[in-house]
Amino acid sequence: MATAAALFSPQTILIGGGIVDMKSYPRQTLKQRIAESLPHSLVVQPLDIRWAALGWQAAIHGAVLLGAA
Repeated sequence: MATAAALFSPQTILIGGGIVDMKSYPRQTLKQRIAESLPHSLVVQPLDIRWAALGWQAAIHGAVLLGAA
């Protein structure tokens, strides 16, 4: 994720999926590791890391929306 952030310089990274939706998943640790891996130039503009509201169902919703288009 840090590599993608360095390449594309997004303002926000949205993380979702079955594993990160587990109650015991160490989200704060993941955020810290991403921040530690970023080039210093990206640290000046803090990266907003968010968790997908739809969780593992996001892919299903996306597929339905694409199919309906």
